Amino acid sequence: MNSSKFNVLSLVKLQMVDSRISKKASDIENVKNNEELTLMKKEFDEIDDKLKLVDKRYRELENKRKRMEDSVGTHNEKIERDEQKLFSGTITDAKELVNLQEEAKTLKKSNDEIETQMLELMVKIDDLLVEIKNIQGKKEELESQISSMEKDISRQVKLLEEKIKNLEAIRDTVTPGIPGDYLDGYEKAKAKKKGIVVGVLRDKFCSACNMQISTVEAEKIKDLDKVYRCPLCGKMLIIYRDEIEKIISELEI
Repeated sequence: MNSSKFNVLSLVKLQMVDSRISKKASDIENVKNNEELTLMKKEFDEIDDKLKLVDKRYRELENKRKRMEDSVGTHNEKIERDEQKLFSGTITDAKELVNLQEEAKTLKKSNDEIETQMLELMVKIDDLLVEIKNIQGKKEELESQISSMEKDISRQVKLLEEKIKNLEAIRDTVTPGIPGDYLDGYEKAKAKKKGIVVGVLRDKFCSACNMQISTVEAEKIKDLDKVYRCPLCGKMLIIYRDEIEKIISELEI
């Protein structure tokens, strides 16, 4: 890189801004991939499937009950017609009279059996209605919780996205102060390594690789206004100074 003078802290600030942007982008993914929400949605789907099965069973039994009810109604109509004939005085044939009496008797017996079955069926239907109500209540409660959590996640994501926009605005003010060759080198290294490109040397430790360089190497790194290379990780290296704390404070957004 060339030897043109510039405020090397711009590189440090750029690195800090990019690190924070990357961190907040990662935070957004973590917020979106909420494990609790995923489990709640899975539970919701299971409850919904159960509700559909119970509702299907309920409709089957209700249809069966209606068919029984229709059968009883049809039988009652026929019984009424038979009884009208029996008491009309128009039937003179003894065999026909007996047949009508037997038919009415059989239909009444059939109705008694059907009505007994209907009572048993209605008990099952009532139990299913209670179960449906309970499942529906759980479904609505879970649906409300999911909706609330999704709204909260949306708010968190929006806040993080706003912070990223603020950081990107800061980045736009930093890059013009960095010479083209340094900025180009930074961007290429960042794209390739997808991590820390600029380290700060403090007490012989490189913040990029968290390794301590030798005293001999440290003696060669003395110019505050110069960009060095870490002898251990090869990344850009700048000597620590108090102004870095101010940068950190400014970026706490």
